[in-house]
Amino acid sequence: MIEGAQEYFQVLQKENSLENIEKKTEEYEPHFLKFYRTKGIQFHVEGEEQIRLYAVKFVNPLAKAKILLSTGYNESQLKYAELIKNYYDAGYSVYGYDHRGQGYSQRLPFQNAKGHMDNFDYLLRDMARVFHVVLKDDNQNLPIFSIAHSMGGAVTTACVIQKLIHPKAVVLSAPMYQIYGFQTKLLESAASLLSKSMCFFHFDHSYVFGQKDCVAFIPFENNDLTNSKFRFQIWRKLISQIDQMRLGGVTYGWVKEASRIMPFIRENAKSFHVPLLLLKADADTVVNPEAIVHFAKEAPKASVFEFPGAKHELFMEIDFVRDQVLNKSLHFMNSIL
Repeated sequence: MIEGAQEYFQVLQKENSLENIEKKTEEYEPHFLKFYRTKGIQFHVEGEEQIRLYAVKFVNPLAKAKILLSTGYNESQLKYAELIKNYYDAGYSVYGYDHRGQGYSQRLPFQNAKGHMDNFDYLLRDMARVFHVVLKDDNQNLPIFSIAHSMGGAVTTACVIQKLIHPKAVVLSAPMYQIYGFQTKLLESAASLLSKSMCFFHFDHSYVFGQKDCVAFIPFENNDLTNSKFRFQIWRKLISQIDQMRLGGVTYGWVKEASRIMPFIRENAKSFHVPLLLLKADADTVVNPEAIVHFAKEAPKASVFEFPGAKHELFMEIDFVRDQVLNKSLHFMNSIL
């Protein structure tokens, strides 16, 4: 147990030492990437508007339940190879897919390398279609848990609110309920109005001011995503090696749709009647952590667990944090079975 900032700093230094990073990097390929590539069965699901969604499943013959894993913005299931193996080893079959327009899934018309969203409702219908496939697969009459991160958390939450999917329970890591820096209604409304105006003038597919194409190798120092240098570097290396993993910044169309769905989610928290574990990163500067706390207070069956010092990507954090995240999620799911 770490009791103060000094102890946390010491743990951080030890984990991000050159010796530890080299050791973990050497182990990652044979332990996790090999598992992903040899155990994973790839398939495709036709999403809304006939967009081809990449999906992959890891069927545990002794599974006690299934997990549907949904990623965040600019992510792929490949990024979660370590987490998938963790859940598989814990007795779960794991299913996942890449959101339309990113990862191995089909890009949208006129999207190119940009992070674009034509209609957030399409993401919800995509998830509903994948969930139905998971439900019917392998003739296993097993409960399904939904686990998601960030943007995937927003998609999952909206799907449950609208009763498009019916998971046994839900675990969400830093769900995108409100963008960090836009905590006030005035700022959020201004961003929404600006994006709607730009889309009205046909700049839907244009980068938001300041956004640009993906740069594979960016400095670890001062990043917004994780304190784990090893996991940060592993993903950036995969981005550099695989073209499909590269996605640039967001467009005005993306902001318009995100600005529409996030208030809807917050305003309908009381309609979320599925058991819910919310994982909150206290040092998050990507999404607003307080919006997660507010949702937990409103949703009837929600609980929230906070991780001091942790950044946005809880599943990619230093071992001290990530081990707690994994154990909390497993304890939560096992207690419901």
